[in-house]
Amino acid sequence: MPVYGSVLGADGLFRAIDPLFANYTEAFGSGFVSASSWTRVDNAISYVSPTFAGFTGYAMYSFKNDGKSGTGDEGTSESDRYASLAVRYLGGPLEVVMVADTTIYGNSRTGARDHDDNGYTVTLGGNYTLSSGLKLIAFGQYFKDQELNAAKGRAGVIKSGIDNFLVGGDLTIEKDYGFVDGYGLSIGANYPLFGGVIKGQLAYRDMDNQDDVDFTRYMASVGYDYQLSKRTAVYVMGGYTQIDTGHDDVTPSGYEFTFGTVHRF
Repeated sequence: MPVYGSVLGADGLFRAIDPLFANYTEAFGSGFVSASSWTRVDNAISYVSPTFAGFTGYAMYSFKNDGKSGTGDEGTSESDRYASLAVRYLGGPLEVVMVADTTIYGNSRTGARDHDDNGYTVTLGGNYTLSSGLKLIAFGQYFKDQELNAAKGRAGVIKSGIDNFLVGGDLTIEKDYGFVDGYGLSIGANYPLFGGVIKGQLAYRDMDNQDDVDFTRYMASVGYDYQLSKRTAVYVMGGYTQIDTGHDDVTPSGYEFTFGTVHRF
């Protein structure tokens, strides 16, 4: 089931704060400057309140985040679980979302993946559309004790540089950022141009892990979408990203250019 901290499906509130909708890329996208999963969870129930004066409330709970995991049964303390509360305001040209969620780590975790405190994030963002059609989009997120795994995409195209650093002995968790505290910020804009929409984003993330290693990420990206029909669109996107680790010889960076088409059935 989609979570409120994502751009997926009817429950994906992060669509309001993501300037490029580019989380399927390997170099850029708002998922790389936050600590949210931006994706689905399994075994979940959700509630959406009636809308009153533009405000809508949301709640969700997952009895086991990953149904493919053989560790722990649904709804037990051995399994990783997820819970969130959110509110959305939509009125005229303004849309605002606030999402607070937590990852409840199962007590069956061992070794480097064992962690005493649950992870959580608090995200506030939204968009405002001017009369010219220019849409301004921004968000900020604070996170604490969130588990990020570099091998599963949080490093993106700079994964090899991060892996070399992590495996080099500075961290106790091989090929992982580990459990991180920090914040992410993003500003962006969409503007209708030549029958399509041009999009841009600047973003920044600053986080420390449990070994007091600092990871500072910078990202810039731009894209253009053109709607061929109601269900088919083409797009082109490019972006650049870099991480500073506090070590002069470890500043991995990467860029990406991608284009394609989307057809909605």
